[in-house]
Amino acid sequence: MTTKLSLSNLSSLPAAVGRPRYDRASLSPGILHFGVGNFHRAHQAVYLDDLFNTGAGHDWGIVGAGVFEAERAGRGKLAGQDWLTTVVEQDEQGRSARVTGAMIDFVEPADTSATIARLADPRIRIVSLTITEGGYFIDPASGRFDPAHPGIVADAQDVDNPKTVFGLILAGLLRRRQDGIAPFTVMSCDNIPHNGRVTDALLTLTENETAARWYDECLGRAMDLSAVNWIFLANSLASLSGPLRSRLGVIEVPRPKASHFPLILAGMLRDMAAELGVSVDDLPQLHPEAADYLQRQFGLGVSMRQIRSAVARALAVEQPQDAVEH
Repeated sequence: MTTKLSLSNLSSLPAAVGRPRYDRASLSPGILHFGVGNFHRAHQAVYLDDLFNTGAGHDWGIVGAGVFEAERAGRGKLAGQDWLTTVVEQDEQGRSARVTGAMIDFVEPADTSATIARLADPRIRIVSLTITEGGYFIDPASGRFDPAHPGIVADAQDVDNPKTVFGLILAGLLRRRQDGIAPFTVMSCDNIPHNGRVTDALLTLTENETAARWYDECLGRAMDLSAVNWIFLANSLASLSGPLRSRLGVIEVPRPKASHFPLILAGMLRDMAAELGVSVDDLPQLHPEAADYLQRQFGLGVSMRQIRSAVARALAVEQPQDAVEH
């Protein structure tokens, strides 16, 4: 005879079946999880159930979430058993069963507004994922995130009505930012290479369409920053993270040669004169030996900034206070 799993029937289960030793009414949401499948319920949910059984962490209850309407069937089954799950473990010693109660709710799958509202709930501090490798929009040829995937492109063009898990997460983060709520941690639990970096996909969605409605905390309103372009200068690309580099068009300019130094020096002198509000002819003359020395140092790799500082010292030039302040 089988017993339908539910809160009211827990006491009817055989004594050998483990069950929650905590009051599930004491749990509150802390984790929103996308992809409530067997893997999640047999791992993350079990670990949290173990934690709750110790009497700790009752503010980390799991709320399920999904992006596909097909997930509604699974939600309906879990709702019918009060979000409880039976986990069966089998090894050479035999088989055992337990009921876990870490899940306390499940947002209606494919309900965009309800999902974003849950993501914006300040009690949610972790958004975890078990969405399989196919859910990360990875290009099989390169093994990297594919920003040109039609689903990602569609979400970037309509950030208020996202359909992908990453579009939903971004919408939730933007809502929290607008409401002055700290962001949550995004945690991938899928068994894929470098799963800690798969959420780089979020950077792709923070483009012009998002910037057109960027919430400015000082002004207290959304601002259109879609026409703002950024130009970064760097001596090396080594320190730039992969996600940042993927969003930049990199133009590498070769370092000038020592033979170019006279032109560089002339430009420095013009800049100094402009900052001082005088003409180049009004500046002290740089001694030829000093110029030769600086040219040799430049050829050895001394930076432009150091050369300019040395030129200013050689000329004993100081900027007026008002020039420095402006």
